[in-house]
Amino acid sequence: MCHWMENLAKNQFLMSDPIRCQSSDGQIQFKYWTTKDTTLEVCILDEEGSVKNCEKPSDPSPGPVQMKIPASETPFRIAFRADNSKSGFVAVDEVFYEAEICRATTTSTTTTTVATTTTTVAPTTTTTVGPKPNVAKACTELKCNFEGGSCVGYPNSTGWFRSKERIGPALNQRIGTNDGDYYLASPVIEYKQEAVLESGEFPPLEEDVQYTFSYSRGTYGSQLFLCTQNKTNDCQRISQPALTLEETKQFQSRTMVVPKGTTKLVFRFTHEDATSGKAQAGLDVFNLNDIATGLPIC
Repeated sequence: MCHWMENLAKNQFLMSDPIRCQSSDGQIQFKYWTTKDTTLEVCILDEEGSVKNCEKPSDPSPGPVQMKIPASETPFRIAFRADNSKSGFVAVDEVFYEAEICRATTTSTTTTTVATTTTTVAPTTTTTVGPKPNVAKACTELKCNFEGGSCVGYPNSTGWFRSKERIGPALNQRIGTNDGDYYLASPVIEYKQEAVLESGEFPPLEEDVQYTFSYSRGTYGSQLFLCTQNKTNDCQRISQPALTLEETKQFQSRTMVVPKGTTKLVFRFTHEDATSGKAQAGLDVFNLNDIATGLPIC
């Protein structure tokens, strides 16, 4: 069961994760409540968050309401948009999305079968390609799951701290892991502030590598960036200002390419919405992968 109840500035969105494509018409069902002078719309957005179409529920609150989601050959998002002329709130509950999602396309592969005299299936193991000499120091500086104390590569970045609790500046803005594992929490920041997390320095990478990590945030308008060398150099956006429900419920995994020549990584957490209050973010499970195989190299 999912709820969204918040004091709203005009035209705030609650967005789904991107949906790759939908082969036929689907539907979304939900219950909703609004205060006076506040309306709710269901919108279709493109993958980047631009509005394509919005419709108001035809059934009165609380519903349940059923609305059609048209077929789409391109990635899209479903969003609830609250519009209020004064102040108020919208609550949405019991949301169900039903549709036929396009199947992933696959390329043919050749599988070699080795004969065996038993039907026992061997347990799955994790294979690594091993730290190459030129990235061994980078592994020391960058790999961490924050379970064993402060990591070598993230020395005392101002205000960041380990936590295993669900925390946040407000009850509806909490972050944290569902299983109670440790993660790294940012300091609480306000509008136009930022929190910076820097790795230690390492020898220049001799090849591109994948950097994997997970993140969580709980405030609309907050953003995360991954930068190389310093907080203004070659920054890649991790999250959009718009907030998805999944980002508030659990950590989201990301994989980003760190280019050849990099000697330091910097996370930037910023806040660009004056109406949504304070913000906090969490980071967890840092690792380096081989570009060609996707396997861990640390």
